[in-house]
Amino acid sequence: MQMISDYEREKAIYLYVKALDNGDMDGVADVLELALCDSELARILEEIDLAYQEEEGILPIATDAAIVRDLIRQHLHSAFEEPDKNQSPSVMEFSSEAITKPITVGDVVQRLHQSKSLRKTECELVQSLLDCSIPIPSSPSQKAIKQLFVEDIKQNASPRFLDNFRKVAIKLGMGRSYNNAQLAAARQQKRNYKSTNK
Repeated sequence: MQMISDYEREKAIYLYVKALDNGDMDGVADVLELALCDSELARILEEIDLAYQEEEGILPIATDAAIVRDLIRQHLHSAFEEPDKNQSPSVMEFSSEAITKPITVGDVVQRLHQSKSLRKTECELVQSLLDCSIPIPSSPSQKAIKQLFVEDIKQNASPRFLDNFRKVAIKLGMGRSYNNAQLAAARQQKRNYKSTNK
């Protein structure tokens, strides 16, 4: 992983906070793209996100839900049936599996399709890619997205479309990272709760 200089990191942090305060998702996406190459910057941005969440009173819902489920199981045994070992996984298990699956071209174009800001030629391209299961590169830079379309998807797309595609891919990646963090926090909270109630 390539590291950036302290000055570049501080500048990126400033731009990130400014973009968050102004609701500039493009600015946020640009800094997050830079954080893909610098683990220290990624760690700092995560701390900033947590501080904003705390400031706004946003509680990790997954953590609270895990605690409530445990309390209900503890005090209302009859509310839950014993799970059948041969039964398919529960909804929560599907959710955690879905979080670990890579983001695909189909996931991104589905979001683009919902945005209703596509040109007619872009709509046709999106329709043809809705079921595409090719994973998005882990570092969705402009070059990587262009290479994805040229080499893997074998479709021509306008620079405007590629830029919009990249932004949506980054936003989906941000959401996935946030969900992973919530899931990890919920699991940790559950372990902590169980260890204190033994």
